[in-house]
Amino acid sequence: MSFIQRLGLMLCAFVCMETLALGVEQFDLSFDEIKQLDVEALQTKPMVEVYGQVVRFHSRDRGVFLFNGERGIYVQPKKMWPRKMQLGSWIRVRGIAVEGIYYPIVRAEDVSVERVDAPLFEAAEFDPNSFYDPNIDSQWVKTSGLIIDYDAFPDRDHIMLEMEVFGYQASVQIPYSQQNLMNASALMFQSVRFQGVACVQVNNRRQMTGRIFYISSMEDLKIIQSEARMKLRVLTVDHFLNENVEINNYVAVDGVIAHVDEKNLYLQDGVHHLHVRIKERADFRVGDRVRVSGYAWSQPISRGLRAIEVVKLDVDQAVKPIEVPFSDLRDPQYNHALARVDAWVVDIGKSFGGGDSVVQSSLLCRSGEDVFECKAPASVVDSQAVKIGMQLQLTGLVRLEEAKDVPWRFSINRMWIELRGLDDIVVLEEATWLTTQRLIYIFVVLVGVLAVAMFFVVTLRKTVRRQTELIGSQIKHKSIMSERQRIARELHDNLDQGLAGIALQLSSSIKLFERDAHAGLKGMRRIQEMLVYCSEESRNAILELRGGWLEKMDVTAAIRQYASVLEEQHPIAIIVSVEGVTSRFKRYAERQVFSIAKEAMTNACKHAKARHIDVRLVFTPVSLSVLVDDDGIGFSDSPLNRSGHFGLLGMEERANRIHGELSVQLKETGGVRIELSLPLVEGQEVNHE
Repeated sequence: MSFIQRLGLMLCAFVCMETLALGVEQFDLSFDEIKQLDVEALQTKPMVEVYGQVVRFHSRDRGVFLFNGERGIYVQPKKMWPRKMQLGSWIRVRGIAVEGIYYPIVRAEDVSVERVDAPLFEAAEFDPNSFYDPNIDSQWVKTSGLIIDYDAFPDRDHIMLEMEVFGYQASVQIPYSQQNLMNASALMFQSVRFQGVACVQVNNRRQMTGRIFYISSMEDLKIIQSEARMKLRVLTVDHFLNENVEINNYVAVDGVIAHVDEKNLYLQDGVHHLHVRIKERADFRVGDRVRVSGYAWSQPISRGLRAIEVVKLDVDQAVKPIEVPFSDLRDPQYNHALARVDAWVVDIGKSFGGGDSVVQSSLLCRSGEDVFECKAPASVVDSQAVKIGMQLQLTGLVRLEEAKDVPWRFSINRMWIELRGLDDIVVLEEATWLTTQRLIYIFVVLVGVLAVAMFFVVTLRKTVRRQTELIGSQIKHKSIMSERQRIARELHDNLDQGLAGIALQLSSSIKLFERDAHAGLKGMRRIQEMLVYCSEESRNAILELRGGWLEKMDVTAAIRQYASVLEEQHPIAIIVSVEGVTSRFKRYAERQVFSIAKEAMTNACKHAKARHIDVRLVFTPVSLSVLVDDDGIGFSDSPLNRSGHFGLLGMEERANRIHGELSVQLKETGGVRIELSLPLVEGQEVNHE
């Protein structure tokens, strides 16, 4: 077998393997036959071959629409189209029929360009009766319509025009570019004629919902100069609204601007009002008198006007809102009218309104028995100028909405007022604090609190009962132990140390008696003073066990009470004064302060032979000072070396226990000043109990 024969066998085997891998058999089908393939047939991946002229490139997935002179079909590329292929090229495509959005499409496997540059087929006239015919899909047609809106989608690489075609609203898609975008704006509200690919718009259930046309360029749109436009009729707003004006009649209407936004003018002519759709916002202001030329725009409630041209005639004209009973505003003649009403604010919220779905403030208002919504720019609520419960005078545009659930007769579903800005609001009466909303809120909160309280009472009652005895016994045990520790500390710090000191002093005095009786007698006097001090400390401890003065009163009152006792026992006058606000602090610190003051007053009475004692307590937020001044004989030597002053050592020890400072000074005029200073914060933190 020659090399050529072997090569031919290998090619045949390769083709057979490719065919077997696809699992289908190659066959020719017409465009209509491909579109009629069902899901079961498409699952077998049937190989098809189509031949036609490229009439449109799709802007998103780079597919093409082919037209064979009678029918059209959509083809997706597998990779890239041949470089020489262009609009008008005749191509032969071999590929697989797959499921499309509505009808099956062809996914190209192999593409051959048979004619590169050929004139496009003459498109067939689009039949108005076939607008909702689903069989008209991917068809090369020509038709005309009125451009009413447009939107750009740069991320999807196309511009979408909204157009009225034979009274129906259709979409027209063109490739995205800045030039096409400017041309779309310039063609707003123009009647145009074009040729393009007519396709079916569907929902997610693959049901037809509308019609879309694909064109290659804005140059495919040709402006139609109608005869009506050459014969311009100038009408008043009243005549335009009430006369029989066809939608293809080119007319002019004069009026005063009551409101203007990006795409709309609202004209006023006496008691009549007109909504005008404009291409883009120009240099117009409220009060300008203008002449608007364009086409009638059929609307469910009142006719509108699509403006081709707007000319300013005059400026600063009066714009007077209508003032009629609120219930009359539901009359269709007041749709888009500038009205003024008095109303109470019931609620404040937000809503989405306008063609651009911008966030707006939404005021729920009440006028008499009627409740209505009032929409305003979001800045109205942000300014906090409006509050629930206010009575306002509102000036805005009346908006009426048709009831669509009753198709056999016309009726108004609802009415709302659209404010132009914050200046349209005049406060007639300020809101009272106790509004209905606040009453409801307070009631709900009280009910909630009551419910929570009841829940906790019910759920915790058994737990409290179980824990009461345990907690009571623990508290009792802890109190007993704490009191025992305090008594033990008091006995150790005062009585025990005093008795130990007496024992040492007695031992020293015995030795002194052996050498010098006079010196031993002096030691015995010191022992006597120490015994008196221990006796006093014992009486204080017993008094505390019985419920001391500090259990019933603060330290200031206790010092006054003790001063009264001393005045009854001694011929002395004691004055107790307080500076600042008396405050309680830790019980342990209070006992030490009281003991120091009591010891100072007792020493002045018994040893200093004083006639007057001045006790002054100075309270500040962070400290306490106690000053005890007497007019006694004072000290002739160091107080720590003088007999009869053993208590001063105890006072200094008590001051140290509560982080205080004790000073003893001789006054030039005679007498002694004892001063105790301690920080209340530290005093409060000391807790030896």
